[in-house]
Amino acid sequence: METFLGLDYNLWWFLVFGGVISGYAILDGFDLGAGALHLLLNKEQSRRIALNAIGPVWDGNEVWLVIGGGALFAGFPVAYAAIFSAFYVPFMVFMVGLIFRAVAIEFRSFSKTAGFTGTRCGYTIVPKTVFAFSKNGEKVSLNKLWLRRQSTKFNGTSYVVQRAAEATFTPEGKKQVRTNIEYYMDNARIIREALESNGIEVFGGVNAPYIWAKTPKGTSSWSYFDYLLKEKNIVCTPGSGFGPSGEGYVRFSAFGDKKQTIKAMQKISK
Repeated sequence: METFLGLDYNLWWFLVFGGVISGYAILDGFDLGAGALHLLLNKEQSRRIALNAIGPVWDGNEVWLVIGGGALFAGFPVAYAAIFSAFYVPFMVFMVGLIFRAVAIEFRSFSKTAGFTGTRCGYTIVPKTVFAFSKNGEKVSLNKLWLRRQSTKFNGTSYVVQRAAEATFTPEGKKQVRTNIEYYMDNARIIREALESNGIEVFGGVNAPYIWAKTPKGTSSWSYFDYLLKEKNIVCTPGSGFGPSGEGYVRFSAFGDKKQTIKAMQKISK
């Protein structure tokens, strides 16, 4: 039997499959645990903090199952065939349920992807089959509730902005959006690398145009904001402005001119 580093291939595939399933159990278990905490958390703020903790990776952890299925197929095709053949019907029912699920409320904003920060445009899809219940048990249509809210508090997006949003879905629009994203993500890289080279602990800036930097020990968000503004002429956002969990951090934005971004980061290094 052929081996690699002293182990046969069956054992290697077993380790790969076991590692993938363990990754799913640990990481998605973290998601499920945050959901289970809702039974013990009575305050809305506490529940929101729990959800925010898993928000960026909620769907991503499900990928472990997909990788696990691929590893099982590659390493143990006979076991794959036996297991998945036995679950064809449950899988199909599961897929149909996902397709026709009634709780799929979709939010979409053009602010970040297409640079609509100043013009503001977005849309929300609320299926008519989605309902909620009031405190007294009354069944309420979320679609009608959302329509009433929008009709009362919002006059609608201007026609010019709507046409601009429409243009982002054209081939040329998609190309320009991608160019903008690459430009600002390169700014994010410049900021992140400059902060890290100065020994500042940072988060983000890899898949998003915002970089969170930890303030020096004993320095509040506002104090560090004042220091950067007055001493370095650099503008950022105090983390405490986003809530109590943001205290001790400041947020840098990559939405700016590249030359100015480089100049600002050079000031950080001085």
